[in-house]
Amino acid sequence: MSAGSVAGAVAVTAVLGAGAVLFWGRRRFVLVTVVGQSMAPTYRHGQRLLLRRGRFAAGDVVMFPAPKGPGFNVPWLVK
Repeated sequence: MSAGSVAGAVAVTAVLGAGAVLFWGRRRFVLVTVVGQSMAPTYRHGQRLLLRRGRFAAGDVVMFPAPKGPGFNVPWLVK
């Protein structure tokens, strides 16, 4: 095997590995922006939070889809 083909195989493996990590990260975590003052003083309007999807416990910040209707112009509620 030549040095060029080994380097190519390493590059392909690195790209595939990075893609797998990004795919996993997008499914596992979500970035949201706090809208409103309901979380003050812990979180302020406009702050961005990186939330982990999955299990949660008492004291954790949770996110859920906003109900349909007037007054809910954001896709997620963070509480």
